[in-house]
Amino acid sequence: AIDDERDAQARKWDRPHPWGHGDCSSPAVDYTVKVAVLAEEVGEVARAVLDVEHTDRLRTELVQVAAVAVAWLEALSA
Repeated sequence: AIDDERDAQARKWDRPHPWGHGDCSSPAVDYTVKVAVLAEEVGEVARAVLDVEHTDRLRTELVQVAAVAVAWLEALSA
């Protein structure tokens, strides 16, 4: 599921945008943007927890957090 989400992120952001070019795996995206993306995803996890009984949504949001973290780790390895 994390690999699938990484692929979706790469497809969605494989273009120039106001914050750089590419997803969080790109060295062209600043750390401040990457931490904002990660924080936004963590916020969605918190929202899913507060909206009790949404296990599927919680899983989806946790996968997105993991995928953003993996992308950022990929950027550190580049």
